[in-house]
Formats: sequence, C-alpha cells, structure tokens
Amino acid sequence: MHVHVARSKAIFMLALRMRFLRICTAGALAWAVPVVAQPARDPELPTLPLCEVFKDLRSYSGKIVSLWGQLYSGSEVSAIGGHCDNKSVTKYSRSPDFPLPLQPQLEYVWPTALNLVMSSSVERIGEKLDFRTAAADVDRVYDQIHRERAKFGKQDVETWVTVVGKLQVKDHYDIGQSPDGKVRGDGYGHLSTYPGQLVIKTMRDPLVVPKTTERK
Repeated sequence: MHVHVARSKAIFMLALRMRFLRICTAGALAWAVPVVAQPARDPELPTLPLCEVFKDLRSYSGKIVSLWGQLYSGSEVSAIGGHCDNKSVTKYSRSPDFPLPLQPQLEYVWPTALNLVMSSSVERIGEKLDFRTAAADVDRVYDQIHRERAKFGKQDVETWVTVVGKLQVKDHYDIGQSPDGKVRGDGYGHLSTYPGQLVIKTMRDPLVVPKTTERK
C-alpha cells in the first residue's frame, strides 16, 4: 500500500516539474509560438494530492478544492482517485430492526475516489452553485489526453489530472446488500460507488504515464 502512495507522490512531483518546464518553455517561445490558453490559477487555492482529503473527507464537504489524482473515465465512470492509505469508512449493522446495543458494528470501506460531475448535472436536481463548469477547459484536457495516449500505442497507461471543484459528501449513507450479493453503499456515481463527488469547476495539467504493474 505504501508503494502506491509513494508512486502517487512521485507522479505529483513529476507533474510539478513538467508544469515548471511548460511555463519556462512557453516564456522562451512566446515571441514565436502562440500559447494555448490555460485555466486561471487561484494562488490561494493550493493543489493537494487526492489522498490528502481522504484523511478527513467530511471536513472538505462544501469547499472548493484543487485535487491532483488519477483519472478514471469510461462509458459509465468518471472519477478521480488514488491508492491511499487513508480510507473513508461507514459503520453499519446487518439487522436494522435488531436492538442496536446487541448488534455487531460492521465497517464499509469506500474506494478512495470521487465521482466527477459537471455543474449542469447538479443544477438539474435543483442545487444552487456559484459557478459553472468551464466546459471548454474540460474538453481541451480530454483532447490532450487522447493525443498523449495515442503516442503509447497499445501500451497500458494511466492518466493524472488536476481538478478544481466543489467537494460534496452526504450527511448519511445507507449500506446494504445488492441483488448480486455484494455489500454496497448509497454513494455517488455509477452503482453509487464513491463516498463523495467533485463538481468540476475546471480541469488542467493532464499527464499520461505508463501504467504501474504494482497492484494489490
């Protein structure tokens, strides 16, 4: 597990170095090459490794955060995650009708990832936001990711990004057994998988690297 956390930190530092190089290169070539506009950065909003918020996920609820993590994307999944030592845990019991003092308390351990949604998705259910997702920034990042992935051919890769947005968690989570027999929580995203979600304000700094073979 510590290997995964160390790798996340190493990739985070690599991204910072590459960001510095991009800034220097852009400055050196500005006289000759037009630079693609990047999302404005808030100097008072430091970017945190995603695992940092999982030390106390609920304390970040409702706050605007800038998180660096691994991007999981597909036809049904859009999330930012990481292999973190710290976990979000919900205590529950298998028999809610049984007297609580006599019930064994079980723990449901959530994946260390957050669902990603556009502002329009939460506005449709009546939630008020003071920002709109910068869709052009998100599209630009995904276009860059597709170009970078193509360079690796058939090699397995993983994608890391910075996502700025509003972190949301629920006041209460129900835990139960699904029809397939697995214990699941009523979280966010596909199959209610995640303990929180990030309403995207902007996205930047995509980094595509060879996928690690170290998995547990």
